[in-house]
Order: sequence, then C-alpha cells, then structure tokens
Amino acid sequence: MLCLAICTAALAAGCGNPAQRYTPAPTTARASLEAALAAWCEGRPPGAIQQSPIVQVVDTGRQEGQILRSFQILGETSLRGEGRCYVVGLTLDNPAAEQRARFVVVGIDPIWVFRKEDYDKLAHWEHPMEEASPTSTEDQSSAGTKPPATATSTSATSNERS
Repeated sequence: MLCLAICTAALAAGCGNPAQRYTPAPTTARASLEAALAAWCEGRPPGAIQQSPIVQVVDTGRQEGQILRSFQILGETSLRGEGRCYVVGLTLDNPAAEQRARFVVVGIDPIWVFRKEDYDKLAHWEHPMEEASPTSTEDQSSAGTKPPATATSTSATSNERS
C-alpha cells in the first residue's frame, strides 16, 4: 500500500502542465516585452532582438511608417494555454493614435513576443488564403477536384432496364 502511494505521488509530481515549460518567468516575460516595445520606439521593425535570451517579435498590427512614441504596460491578464499576456497602452504618431493592445510572451530561449491577434492566428492556423477560381473542367481535374454533378441521372433502376 505504501508503495502504491509513493508511485502515485511520483506520477502526480511529473504530470504538471507541460505548457509551463514554455512559459517564461513573470520578470523575464515583462523584460522581454519591454525590450520589444523599446525597439519599436527606436524605429526597429519586428524581428529578432539580439540579447540574452534572444527576443523574437511578431507584430503584423503595425502600420508602415507609424511610430511608437511611448508605451505603458498596464498589467498582466489571463491567457488560456501557455505564455503570459499583457495589456499595453500605446501612444502612436504618423498618424497620431492611442491604442490598447495585448501581447503574448511565450518561450524560454528564444522568447517570442506576439501581438495577441498574431498569436491567435498561429494557434488556430488561421491565415488569409486566396481562393482559386478554376476556369475550366481541366483546371478542376488537375487541382484534384471534381466538377459539380449534373441534374440528369445516368443510373438506371432494374425496372428501367427490362
């Protein structure tokens, strides 16, 4: 009985949330987010920030030519799954605007900083796709699709054959 209790305790200790292995410590996550936002203030585009650990920034919400004048990390908010999520106040120029945005920080080395919308797209494999409009039946067959069925029936019942 004691052996069973020890084995159960050992298994339970190893069955923690595996996503926690990829969630940075709160101070590391916040420092990485600050580094990403400071780089934007300096005019640097999203991408790798060479520091230790490396911070990789993904932010498709930035408008070309728009400048981050200042930011304020308002606090951490809840996030299902792995990572840490922060709400940030952004003051922008060209054009001038004030926004609240959410950023997800995940990973250990490198650490990834995603705008929340980019993280959601990645997490759900959502991305814009162009729809191909086939121009002929040949195009459809080469694409591996069949043309739509016609309204006329080509099958005959046993009564029609006799």
